[in-house]
Amino acid sequence: MPIISDSSEFPLVYQKSEGEVSFQEYAKSLEEWESWLDKETPFLILSVRDADSFKHSSESAKAGKAWLQKNRVRLKWVKGIAMVVPEPFFNSMSKADLQKAFGFPSKAFLKEKDAKDWLTEIFNQEDNG
Repeated sequence: MPIISDSSEFPLVYQKSEGEVSFQEYAKSLEEWESWLDKETPFLILSVRDADSFKHSSESAKAGKAWLQKNRVRLKWVKGIAMVVPEPFFNSMSKADLQKAFGFPSKAFLKEKDAKDWLTEIFNQEDNG
Protein backbone atom coordinates (compact mmCIF):
# COMPACT_ATOMS: atom_id res chain seq x y z
CA MET A 1 0.00 0.00 0.00
CA PRO A 2 1.35 3.44 -0.81
CA ILE A 3 1.83 6.32 1.54
CA ILE A 4 -1.55 8.03 1.79
CA SER A 5 -1.51 11.75 2.50
CA ASP A 6 -4.44 13.98 3.36
CA SER A 7 -3.95 17.72 3.65
CA SER A 8 -7.66 18.61 3.62
CA GLU A 9 -7.33 19.86 7.22
CA PHE A 10 -4.20 21.92 6.53
CA PRO A 11 -2.29 23.05 8.60
CA LEU A 12 -2.68 19.48 9.90
CA VAL A 13 -1.39 16.94 7.40
CA TYR A 14 -2.19 13.26 7.87
CA GLN A 15 0.11 10.60 6.43
CA LYS A 16 -0.51 6.88 6.70
CA SER A 17 2.02 4.25 5.63
CA GLU A 18 1.16 0.58 5.47
CA GLY A 19 3.40 -2.08 4.03
CA GLU A 20 6.82 -1.78 2.50
CA VAL A 21 7.12 1.53 0.68
CA SER A 22 8.51 1.40 -2.85
CA PHE A 23 10.96 3.98 -4.14
CA GLN A 24 8.24 5.43 -6.41
CA GLU A 25 5.85 5.79 -3.47
CA TYR A 26 8.57 7.39 -1.37
CA ALA A 27 9.45 9.83 -4.17
CA LYS A 28 5.76 10.77 -4.50
CA SER A 29 5.65 11.43 -0.75
CA LEU A 30 8.66 13.76 -1.02
CA GLU A 31 6.84 15.66 -3.78
CA GLU A 32 3.85 16.05 -1.46
CA TRP A 33 6.13 17.40 1.27
CA GLU A 34 7.47 19.94 -1.24
CA SER A 35 3.92 21.06 -2.05
CA TRP A 36 3.24 21.67 1.66
CA LEU A 37 6.52 23.54 2.08
CA ASP A 38 5.69 25.62 -1.01
CA LYS A 39 2.72 27.11 0.90
CA GLU A 40 5.22 28.87 3.21
CA THR A 41 2.72 28.42 6.05
CA PRO A 42 3.38 26.64 9.34
CA PHE A 43 2.00 23.09 9.43
CA LEU A 44 1.99 19.91 11.51
CA ILE A 45 2.18 16.28 10.46
CA LEU A 46 0.45 13.27 11.96
CA SER A 47 2.22 10.18 10.64
CA VAL A 48 0.72 6.74 11.24
CA ARG A 49 2.93 3.79 10.30
CA ASP A 50 2.81 0.02 10.52
CA ALA A 51 5.88 -2.17 11.05
CA ASP A 52 6.42 -2.98 7.36
CA SER A 53 6.50 0.71 6.42
CA PHE A 54 9.86 1.01 8.16
CA LYS A 55 11.39 -1.16 5.40
CA HIS A 56 12.89 0.88 2.58
CA SER A 57 15.45 0.56 -0.15
CA SER A 58 18.90 2.10 -0.18
CA GLU A 59 17.66 4.08 -3.19
CA SER A 60 14.97 5.65 -1.00
CA ALA A 61 17.50 6.41 1.75
CA LYS A 62 19.78 8.21 -0.74
CA ALA A 63 16.85 10.17 -2.18
CA GLY A 64 15.73 11.14 1.33
CA LYS A 65 19.18 12.46 2.25
CA ALA A 66 19.41 14.49 -0.95
CA TRP A 67 15.89 15.85 -0.43
CA LEU A 68 16.71 16.82 3.14
CA GLN A 69 19.83 18.71 2.08
CA LYS A 70 17.87 20.53 -0.62
CA ASN A 71 14.95 21.45 1.66
CA ARG A 72 16.53 21.82 5.11
CA VAL A 73 15.97 25.60 5.28
CA ARG A 74 12.34 25.24 4.21
CA LEU A 75 11.64 22.76 7.00
CA LYS A 76 11.17 25.80 9.25
CA TRP A 77 7.51 25.61 8.18
CA VAL A 78 7.10 22.22 9.88
CA LYS A 79 6.15 22.96 13.47
CA GLY A 80 6.03 19.33 14.57
CA ILE A 81 5.53 15.72 13.57
CA ALA A 82 3.76 13.15 15.70
CA MET A 83 4.47 9.56 14.70
CA VAL A 84 2.08 6.80 15.69
CA VAL A 85 4.14 3.62 15.55
CA PRO A 86 3.70 -0.04 16.46
CA GLU A 87 4.81 -0.97 19.96
CA PRO A 88 8.02 -2.78 18.83
CA PHE A 89 9.24 0.51 17.29
CA PHE A 90 8.12 2.82 20.08
CA ASN A 91 11.28 2.81 22.22
CA SER A 92 13.68 3.36 19.33
CA MET A 93 11.52 6.10 17.79
CA SER A 94 11.14 7.77 21.19
CA LYS A 95 14.90 7.87 21.64
CA ALA A 96 15.68 9.13 18.12
CA ASP A 97 16.68 12.78 18.15
CA LEU A 98 14.70 13.77 15.08
CA GLN A 99 14.54 17.38 16.19
CA LYS A 100 18.32 17.56 15.85
CA ALA A 101 18.19 15.85 12.46
CA PHE A 102 15.28 17.79 10.99
CA GLY A 103 15.01 20.95 13.07
CA PHE A 104 11.43 20.56 14.28
CA PRO A 105 9.81 18.85 17.28
CA SER A 106 8.92 15.21 16.90
CA LYS A 107 7.50 12.61 19.21
CA ALA A 108 6.47 8.96 18.96
CA PHE A 109 3.11 7.72 20.19
CA LEU A 110 1.25 4.44 20.44
CA LYS A 111 -2.21 6.03 20.13
CA GLU A 112 -3.45 8.43 17.49
CA LYS A 113 -5.49 10.45 20.00
CA ASP A 114 -2.37 11.15 22.08
CA ALA A 115 -0.50 12.23 18.95
CA LYS A 116 -3.30 14.60 17.92
CA ASP A 117 -3.44 16.08 21.42
CA TRP A 118 0.31 16.78 21.32
CA LEU A 119 0.06 18.42 17.89
CA THR A 120 -2.85 20.57 19.10
CA GLU A 121 -0.71 21.70 22.02
CA ILE A 122 2.14 22.66 19.67
CA PHE A 123 -0.25 24.50 17.35
CA ASN A 124 -1.76 26.44 20.24
CA GLN A 125 1.74 27.40 21.48
CA GLU A 126 2.55 28.69 17.98
CA ASP A 127 -0.62 30.80 17.95
CA ASN A 128 0.14 32.26 21.35
CA GLY A 129 3.91 32.40 21.18
